[in-house]
Amino acid sequence: MLPDFVTDTTKIAKYSYADVEEIFLDNYEEVLKKYIAGGNPSQDTEKNYFGRIREFLSWCKDNDFKPLRVQEQHIILYRDFLLKNNQKVTTIAAKLTAIRKFYHLAQKFHLIQNNPAEDVKAPRDPDAALIDIPYLSAGKLEYLFHSIPNETEKELRDKVIIAFMAIEGLRTVEIHRMNEEDINVERQTILVHGKGKNAMIYPRPDTFALLMRYLESKDRFRMHKYKRYGTDELTPVFTSTSNNMYGHRMIRQAVRDAVNKWLTMAGLKEKGRAGHMLRHTCATLLYKETKDLKQIQETLRHSNINMSSKYAHLTDRQENRYTNSIPVELE
Repeated sequence: MLPDFVTDTTKIAKYSYADVEEIFLDNYEEVLKKYIAGGNPSQDTEKNYFGRIREFLSWCKDNDFKPLRVQEQHIILYRDFLLKNNQKVTTIAAKLTAIRKFYHLAQKFHLIQNNPAEDVKAPRDPDAALIDIPYLSAGKLEYLFHSIPNETEKELRDKVIIAFMAIEGLRTVEIHRMNEEDINVERQTILVHGKGKNAMIYPRPDTFALLMRYLESKDRFRMHKYKRYGTDELTPVFTSTSNNMYGHRMIRQAVRDAVNKWLTMAGLKEKGRAGHMLRHTCATLLYKETKDLKQIQETLRHSNINMSSKYAHLTDRQENRYTNSIPVELE
C-alpha cells in the first residue's frame, strides 16, 4: 500500500526527509504511471520508462550519487557516460525524457525544487539527415505482394499484415492490437490502437477488400473452440494459425517473424527492423507521389490533430483516401 502522502501531499510533513526519499524511491513507479501517456500507459511504455529510470538509478548507485540530490552537472555526466558507451542519439534522448519525468514527479512531492534534467538534452546528430533508412521501391513492394500466395489463411493473413504496414503505414503494435470490433465495414474505416492513443484510419479499397477476404477465410468454428482459453475480450484480427494456439492474438514478435519470412523469401530483407522499413516505405512512396507532408503526418499519425481539425477533415478523409496515390497493385 502506498504511503498517504502519495494521495495527499499535505501529509508529507509527518515523515522525515530521509524517510520520504526512501519511500519515494520504493514507490515512484506506481505513481509515475499517472503521469505518462495520459495516465494510461501501455505495458510497453511502462517497461521502457521504468527500465530507463532504473538504469539511471543504478548508475547513480555505482557512482555513489544520491538520486534525489544530484544537480544538472550529474545529469550531464550521465549523458557523457551514455555517449562514451556508443549509445545512439535517439536512445539518449529517450533515456533523458524518462529521467526528466522521474524528477518531475519528485518535484510534485516537494523533494526537490528544480528538475536537474530539465535543460539537459540529447546531442544533435550531425549525420542524422544523411542516414539512409531502407525502404522498398514501388516495384519491389509490388513484387513482394505478388510473391505471397493467396491459398491459405496464413498466407492471406501475412499479405494483409504487409499491406497494412507498407501501404497504410501501421506500426507492429497497431497490427498486434487490431480488433474486428474496430472495423466499420460500411464506412471502410478502422480504429487502430497505437502508442498510447487511438486513431481512425481510412484504408484504400483494395487493402480493405484484402482484409475482408482474410477475415472470411478464418475458421470461425475452430476459433470459437480455442477462444475460451484466451484472455481477449475483443476479437483479434490477426491470429495464430498454429494447432495449439489457433485463434489467439498474434504477439508482436510473430508479426515481425511473418514480415521477415516473406521479405527474406523475396530477397528483399534489409538490416534493421522490417516493420519500420515497411512503415518508412509507406511514407516515402506517398511523399514521392504527393509531395504533401500533411498527408504523411495524418497517414502515419506522427502527432495528434486537434478536435476541430478532426471534424473538419472527417468527410474529406472518407471521400479522399490518401493512400490511393501509392502506385501499387495488391493482386
